[in-house]
Amino acid sequence: MKGEPPGAEQMCSRVHLAPASETAMSDRITWGICPTCGSRATIVWEVVTGRDGEPVGERPVQLICAGGCDITEPQQLAALQE
Repeated sequence: MKGEPPGAEQMCSRVHLAPASETAMSDRITWGICPTCGSRATIVWEVVTGRDGEPVGERPVQLICAGGCDITEPQQLAALQE
């Protein structure tokens, strides 16, 4: 697909969506680098809200490799902290 990184179409074909009642959509995604293979990776972000429910920032919550690497939780945490 035009404008998408290599492997994006393949990655999308492996995504399994849960029913809307079971999960919330991400607030934003960006592209990064997979810590395992160096390929493109999707970084999923969510909005952080304060006590009053108003947004106060955002944080990365998931890293998904376009090449299909099985990124462990410790690897994701380390990569998302950078």
